[in-house]
Amino acid sequence: MSGPQVGANQTTVALSAYRGKVVVVNFWGAWCPACRAETDTLIVASNILQPLGAQFLGLDIKDVAGAGAAYQTQKGMPYPSIEDPGMRTLLSIRGFPSGAIPSTIVLDQEHRIARIWLGPVTDTELVPAVKQLIAEQQSAETEQQSPATEQQSPATR
Repeated sequence: MSGPQVGANQTTVALSAYRGKVVVVNFWGAWCPACRAETDTLIVASNILQPLGAQFLGLDIKDVAGAGAAYQTQKGMPYPSIEDPGMRTLLSIRGFPSGAIPSTIVLDQEHRIARIWLGPVTDTELVPAVKQLIAEQQSAETEQQSPATEQQSPATR
């Protein structure tokens, strides 16, 4: 998933830039009343979760030129969004309902789908789900870094 960044000429945003991170992908549009109602919740959640290592990424669906950037600036959204006026990026996600706006997908650190909300999400739903994934990731990293128990060679016994 990649595309031009909302409000940033000649800049591309790509999911692949966030390898190894839990990523929260939110599908929104400035034209969408439910999306607008959900924005403050997502800002709160991102302010809590981004310092813990999660990355937020928006996908601005069907907005006319400049509308998404103006809304993102007005609200002070602290994460990038991909412009998707023709829904090509959204439609590239096989099996995902194109009419489910707003929607949020949480991807684990290997970018596998861990959780989906079709419709608005609240910070009380999103924050614990993402914190759990981050904790699982940190636990797995700790296990990988633990030194293996050394076996004594016959000569040192």
